Amino acid sequence: MKNRYTTPLSPKLAPNRLKTALKRISIIGIALISTPASALTEAQLDKYNRNGIYYYNPSATSKCFNLDGKITVYGETAAEKIWTGLTSFMTEEQAAGVMGNMVHESNLNPAQHEMSKLRKHQPGFDLYNDRSVSYGIGLIQWSFGRRTNFMNYLKSEYSDLTQYLDDYETYSPSYHNGDWFIEQAGDNAADALIAAELSYLKQELQNHKSYAGIFDQTSVYDSAKYFLEHVEIPQNPTIEMHPERATDAQKYYDELHSKNITASSGGCKTAGDVSTLQEYVLKYAWPDFHPAPYTEMMPDYAEVIKKRRSEGLYVGWGGIDCGGFVTTIIQESGYDPNYNYSGKGGAVPDQLRWLRKNWTLLNTDENTPIDTSILQPGDVAIYSNSETGHTFLYVGEIEGFHSDVASASFKERSPMAGRPSLTHGPNHMIVLWFRKNG
Repeated sequence: MKNRYTTPLSPKLAPNRLKTALKRISIIGIALISTPASALTEAQLDKYNRNGIYYYNPSATSKCFNLDGKITVYGETAAEKIWTGLTSFMTEEQAAGVMGNMVHESNLNPAQHEMSKLRKHQPGFDLYNDRSVSYGIGLIQWSFGRRTNFMNYLKSEYSDLTQYLDDYETYSPSYHNGDWFIEQAGDNAADALIAAELSYLKQELQNHKSYAGIFDQTSVYDSAKYFLEHVEIPQNPTIEMHPERATDAQKYYDELHSKNITASSGGCKTAGDVSTLQEYVLKYAWPDFHPAPYTEMMPDYAEVIKKRRSEGLYVGWGGIDCGGFVTTIIQESGYDPNYNYSGKGGAVPDQLRWLRKNWTLLNTDENTPIDTSILQPGDVAIYSNSETGHTFLYVGEIEGFHSDVASASFKERSPMAGRPSLTHGPNHMIVLWFRKNG
């Protein structure tokens, strides 16, 4: 995507508001007001360029905010923004369960302080370092060490967003709801703070064993119950003592599940977008086929593999692995954040089990080769038996990429333009093809 600065720049995004804290954040498809872009200095434009902030589509009536290609936030109300952000990485049932808890923790205000504790500990209370105090903050009211970890994450990654949590007199004078916060801080700041908090929540849920079970829940009620009893853990932490959380979770599901919440029509690419997946193919896979051994990785792919390994996420054999590559690109691009058990799954046999359960088989049956004319970008190929297995990705036509398949091989080839058969593997194994539901 080319950088464009063709719309006016909002005061909410002026350097004195979000500055360089929005590194790695793309704000896409936003109708902005005030200072014209032409009035910005070259130095200012260069700073926004270096920090990945893009502006276009001056006629957009709604917008989409994407954080690091993982959390996508759009909608008009706080509930819609949080819903779209959560469903970037979990199912709708799980998202509703989380929101049924959130509304009783923060009233969906991402800058909410725990009011009963605020008056006791302010002024002078150290939000960033005092781990000894039960003092909740943010959408799920992080407290004790979880609060200090969250605040220091925000300070490290998106430092100018901390102003909305630090300035409690402006943004948390009482238990106002999330829509009130949007009015005070503006859409852009609300989207940024919600996305940052959900990004941190995603990391918590994936990396903490007792939290990760939320991704196994299949109903709204069970999701609300699990999040209450394993993540929030309030006083009397049982759903029987807090039935309203399950009730409100169901209300959010009923309201938002079928609601047509739209992002900007001006080119915003949301999680699950095929064109976004294809952009990641160009970042992660060599555009030409190379005979084995060829284990040098594309720079962006090497960087993301290092990051995922540090987070305990599945990458296969150091990224030089078919299953590791397919899992990484599908999850990191946002095409399906839950792919392969939310990225913590395993090799080809595990992925095949996951695909059978969660995606749709395109073959007529598992004994019949695919009609290759029906394949679309994003379809996943896989075959497996007790001796061998392989998986790869159909990517379609991408300018500059010299195959319609991207593939990697265990210890032999980094991700690259592939040449596998689309119908048969070794020993006449049938290649099974799966497509993401919806």
